[in-house]
Amino acid sequence: MADASHAVAPQVVIVDDDSDHALIVRLVLLELSPLADITVLSDLQHLGARLERVPEGALVLLDRRIDGTDGCALIAPLRAARPDLRVVLLSAHLGEDERARALAAGADAAHEKPSSMADWRALLAGFVERPAERVERPQQLPTERPAAAAPSLGAALRALKHPTVA
Repeated sequence: MADASHAVAPQVVIVDDDSDHALIVRLVLLELSPLADITVLSDLQHLGARLERVPEGALVLLDRRIDGTDGCALIAPLRAARPDLRVVLLSAHLGEDERARALAAGADAAHEKPSSMADWRALLAGFVERPAERVERPQQLPTERPAAAAPSLGAALRALKHPTVA
């Protein structure tokens, strides 16, 4: 068994405008990893700037619908700006088409939100127990640009034409 004093506390960002779901996720994460550093972002205002500042390698749990915006549309700009982050799309209803779209956009995983606390624990335990491990994503078309040419995450989110994104 690993020495707890040397365990690295997982860094998690919950992006969900449903405060009940965000609270459930936060409570389960803290139950699984009491030292977890958890940030909850509940709207798109300043989302880009806030996500650009999260710690390297953080886990981002992204709701599929946030402030009326499709979370799948946020994945590619997030991945372009912060390829070090692990991004998991969560949705109350997630069909195979949406799952495939999320993975193609760069999500590490896409899951339906569980309906029981036991299922939440099982789902989140997999991510907390492997904080540095990356999940293989489908091969994407090359889109590499020089770092100086990459738009900021905030600029990419503004390009989605959502009026509350700053």
